[in-house]
Amino acid sequence: MLDLDFTDEQRMLREMVSGLCAQYASIEGVRAMEDDPVGYSTEMWAQLGELGILGLTIPESHGGSAMSMLDAVIVYEEFGRALAPLPHFVSAVVSARAIEAGGSDAQRDEWLPAIAAG
Repeated sequence: MLDLDFTDEQRMLREMVSGLCAQYASIEGVRAMEDDPVGYSTEMWAQLGELGILGLTIPESHGGSAMSMLDAVIVYEEFGRALAPLPHFVSAVVSARAIEAGGSDAQRDEWLPAIAAG
């Protein structure tokens, strides 16, 4: 039988990301980012890097967290719930996957740890 319950680690991941969103992506914070030249909270981005969320789908051998796609769903559900203005998907997932799939070993060694670290 297929178990569709979240693990304790996944519940903790949800709580952690939800807490970061509450801290850095409140309605007021999101509105303030509309006119900000960066467009997202650099403090939140740094926290995501420290917690391994930027390296969500990057292999551990390249400094990532090697989390599952279900873990990514949990993270994106919380980002969406908060309307968090982040370039996470484009920079930390799409770009990282492109480098992982099509980059040379030297490019992977240089860029994937840098993306995971933020």
